[in-house]
Amino acid sequence: MAILEVSHLSAGYEKDVVLKNISFTLEEGEFVSILGRNGSGKSTLIKALQALLKNTSGRVQINGQDILTLKPRQLARMIAYVPQIFDFPFEFNVEEIVQMGRYIHQGRLAGSSPGDIRVIEEVMQLQQD
Repeated sequence: MAILEVSHLSAGYEKDVVLKNISFTLEEGEFVSILGRNGSGKSTLIKALQALLKNTSGRVQINGQDILTLKPRQLARMIAYVPQIFDFPFEFNVEEIVQMGRYIHQGRLAGSSPGDIRVIEEVMQLQQD
């Protein structure tokens, strides 16, 4: 089963449809690059995949589930987006930024558990290898 399946997706802003009839699948272990000129729809696609932008037609499924049927917290556990340019109002070190990716797995104001710290260390080690 595909981890991401996009079928006949069209999306845009108000009356301006930017993406028209996009279809692709992504299997576990595959990598995809999205290339294009400014204004070609790269960011629009990323927003549509996260349900941050309403699709005018088509369907996006993650692990066989339609993203429109998922609650925001459920979707956030399945898909994440790291923007090309970060403009944080405060200075964070690399470990603190990686730790932000664990927030969705924690209870409110819970802080990092020993399991979270282990995952953060494993992810940071991947970068070094």
